[in-house]
Amino acid sequence: MRTITPRTMRSLFTIGMLVSAIGAQAQIGINATGALPNSSAMLDLNSTTRGLLVPRMTGAQKSTLGGTAAEGLIIYQTAAVLDDPDGYWYYDTDLLPVPGWVHASINQPWHWGGNTGTVTGTNFIGTSNNQGFVMRTNGVERMRLTTAGLVGIGTITPAEQLDVVGAVLVNNTAATNNAGVIRFNAATGAHEGNVDGTANWYQLENVFMKERAQPYMSDPTPACGYAASVALYPTIDNPAFPATTMVGTIETPYSRFWEDGRHQYLYQASDLSSLGICPNTNIIGAGFSATAGGGAAIANTQLSMKNTTNVAWPTLDPAGWTVCHTAASFTPVAGWNMHNFNVTPFQWNGTWNVAVEFCFNQNSWTSNVGVNAETTNYTAMYGIYCDACGHQFIPGSATCFISSCPSVRQFRTGGVPAPVTATPTAAACLPPVH
Repeated sequence: MRTITPRTMRSLFTIGMLVSAIGAQAQIGINATGALPNSSAMLDLNSTTRGLLVPRMTGAQKSTLGGTAAEGLIIYQTAAVLDDPDGYWYYDTDLLPVPGWVHASINQPWHWGGNTGTVTGTNFIGTSNNQGFVMRTNGVERMRLTTAGLVGIGTITPAEQLDVVGAVLVNNTAATNNAGVIRFNAATGAHEGNVDGTANWYQLENVFMKERAQPYMSDPTPACGYAASVALYPTIDNPAFPATTMVGTIETPYSRFWEDGRHQYLYQASDLSSLGICPNTNIIGAGFSATAGGGAAIANTQLSMKNTTNVAWPTLDPAGWTVCHTAASFTPVAGWNMHNFNVTPFQWNGTWNVAVEFCFNQNSWTSNVGVNAETTNYTAMYGIYCDACGHQFIPGSATCFISSCPSVRQFRTGGVPAPVTATPTAAACLPPVH
């Protein structure tokens, strides 16, 4: 091996000797001290005042070398362009999917003091293969991001978007009004959650004290409380059924266009249970919501009710009724017309459907009074009428007209202590009751 110094390069003869020696030894040392090159190096440069200067070029000039560049060729790019940074580059013929230039520091760890020249969407911390990303301190795993995007803290197998083994501290009252946000309210000492994106926050912890082995009292029969005013009586009004009115003689309970009438309406058990009507509890009144009022009085009225297993009302049901209310004379008014039970209260059994019947018998006729109703998806009413039938509830065979119509109904009811109200329907026809 040979060392080149300023003194050994004074004559062409000496240079010739050196080249010959280089060929034999295959090592070169360039320095000002005469030191031999390191045994592992083919070229050993040693200086405290100068460095090695590799070829310098732009990114465009570098790209023209692609395809002809040799494996390991090194250049220095003088200017950065977007995601093509300046610095040292080497050519890699084994690069996939095609050979190309590799920045000398592109695959190095992120710097402790941060990085410059980063491009969002290009530079990242993480993995580029199908492996999770693990963060450690003191050699121990603390957090993991799986290939499915699940974050685990204290667990290597997170099962949710964020899976924490341990407690989570939330201690700041300040928070945005976004649904799903959780905060700690320092004023109340409780955690709160936002559910609607407004300033309404709901406390997460319950405020009840735990009491053990303490006596308690309860009412085994829930009380059925109803409003005292007619306007607040519960009303059956199924939102699935469109609203309508019933004016026809077959439909409306107040069918004054004929002297005698009998109308039966079917209401579902679900109608009563959805309103909180208690089974086996007295219902003491019913009423229909009239669209108009006034005119001639209706004579000899009777309202009856019954529990029934019928799910439709295709024909007249003559038996098993509980007579609840009678009146010698009644004049309808616009709005709810209450028929407070003055004979017998009625009790729903809590399981079956309920039928309401309204009848009358008079010696004259005038115009009908319509009632509010809703069109049902089942046959919900049956009506008959006649003139001079000679009986309040059974029409004569020759002079009476018997018919059914599509179900329509609206039902308004009060239990104890309030009355019940009923309304007709159109797909079979039901008047409102309360």
